[in-house]
Parts: sequence; structure tokens; C-alpha cells
Amino acid sequence: MLFLSQKKTDFTVAIEIKLAYVYGEQEVHMSVEQPDLAKIVTLLNKRRLYKDNPSCGFATDISLTFIIEGKEFIVCPACDGCGIFKVHDTPYYFSVSEKDWEEIESILKKYGMAFPCV
Repeated sequence: MLFLSQKKTDFTVAIEIKLAYVYGEQEVHMSVEQPDLAKIVTLLNKRRLYKDNPSCGFATDISLTFIIEGKEFIVCPACDGCGIFKVHDTPYYFSVSEKDWEEIESILKKYGMAFPCV
């Protein structure tokens, strides 16, 4: 996988981010607009990947799909809103600071995604 090669996230060349959020009565399926795309890439880029088994709750129904070089890479934010992300179909996770999570959460909220969603 392109963005797992150095054990860090690399979303630099993402051309699109598709959002999925199916929780309760809320259902979101849309792409992130600029400048939000660039901001999310900046906030999630170059994060150290690690193996873990956190109990935060992750689901592809609540995810961001990065389109990179024609391929889809899905990351699922923790449903409890703790700032941990799971790289779908891998054993890897990455984390963001509380401040960065607040910025990401405020962007996602504009598109109808709300946390926590457990």
C-alpha cells in the first residue's frame, strides 16, 4: 500500500476524500470540498502507524476514503471521538492530538458527521 510504505500515513497526493457516515437517522455519502480536503490531508499526513487493538469502536459506515493514484484507502475514525483512526483491512492505527482532532471534527461536522457515535 502506497501510504503504509514508511510506517507513516502519506495522503499527500490524495485527489479526493469521500465521506461515509451511517449512524442512527443520519446518512452521509459525499466528497469533501476544497479547502477542507487540503486541511484534512495536512492534519492526517505523516502520522506514525502502529499495531494495537483499541476499544474505541471503528466501522466502515463511519469512514474517510482517500483516492490516491486511482486506488481507495479507507480510514475509520474512532466512534468515541478519541482521535484514533484505523486503517481499514490492516492491523494499523494512527492517532492525532486533541487539538488536531477538534479541527478534523469541526470539518466533518459541516458535512453532517457527529462524534461520538457509539
